[in-house]
Amino acid sequence: MKLVCSREELSRGLQTVLRSVGARAGIPALSGVLIELTDTDLTLTTTDLELTTRVRLNLTGEAGKVLLPARLLAEIVRSLPSEEVELVTDNGSVRVAGGRANFQIRSLAPEDFPRVEAATDTRALSVDGKLLATALGQVAPAASRDETRPVLTGVLFEGAGEELRIVATDSYRLGVRSLEVSGAADTKVLVPARAVLEVARLSGGQSSVRIDIASAQAGFHMGDVVIHSRLIEGEFPAYSQLLPTDLPARLAVTKGPFLESLKRVAVLAQDATPVFLELMGEGIRLTCHAQGLGEGAEEVEGSYTGEEMRVAFNASYLEAGMTAVESEEVEIEFTDSQRPALVHAPGDRNFQYLLMPIRVS
Repeated sequence: MKLVCSREELSRGLQTVLRSVGARAGIPALSGVLIELTDTDLTLTTTDLELTTRVRLNLTGEAGKVLLPARLLAEIVRSLPSEEVELVTDNGSVRVAGGRANFQIRSLAPEDFPRVEAATDTRALSVDGKLLATALGQVAPAASRDETRPVLTGVLFEGAGEELRIVATDSYRLGVRSLEVSGAADTKVLVPARAVLEVARLSGGQSSVRIDIASAQAGFHMGDVVIHSRLIEGEFPAYSQLLPTDLPARLAVTKGPFLESLKRVAVLAQDATPVFLELMGEGIRLTCHAQGLGEGAEEVEGSYTGEEMRVAFNASYLEAGMTAVESEEVEIEFTDSQRPALVHAPGDRNFQYLLMPIRVS
């Protein structure tokens, strides 16, 4: 194999596939990037057996296939002093050169690299790339990172009619985003949040993303990039019944100034110390009292209707939910200080963020 190409283009392709490089002990091939050069294009593939990323670049040369340590190759290519890079196979190794720099990298056995084939029993959905990126970015951060409850580490894609709901929860908060997607009916798959965040990162620049859904995997086609992910088995919590429709108390605020106040008061919110919202007819206050450190308070602009109450929240969860709302005006609805609050844009329930309060004595 011989390839002479733009350093920037090759580096960009390598950076795209790095996040699915495996690190399992005993399987050295998973640490590699499979480089396949044909008469028409160059393909870079990495996998950790759960997530596979494939990038196709419009580069040609002398055809061949080689498996190289992915992170090492990416770092070398990125650091080369020239705008052009050359890769040439040579008796079990590959020469990587650019300018006056010259590296010899020992290759791995390409036959040991797992072949992750696209499923054949698929059905496809087509979603606007920018809308998908926004929706996934809003919802995926709410997924749990606790591997002892695998179902909560995933993001649910569930269809009803022409609506696709994207849902995630860690049992303390719940994010739900609805999109109009033709043919979404009967869709119900649980995709690892890690894969979803990768898709969110890469799909924003695409006019359309094709989602292939099979019994055990999902594929996301984004131009020259394809991500395949295994699906999580198990039953996702019945989230629909958790979403209230009519709450008696409502706080309306402008997002920017409110978040600035929240961040100031939350400086004291260490070691799970909550921030309190004091909601009264004559005003709104954010307060925080940290044992052994001190206390802080700030009055904030906003409009509140409902019974007076004092509600405690995890500051970072509240900030994440409000940040995810696309509009600058945000509403938070309450039943009381002990039951979940609902964050959304005024008059818009396409994105809903349900947040559990912290119970305090």
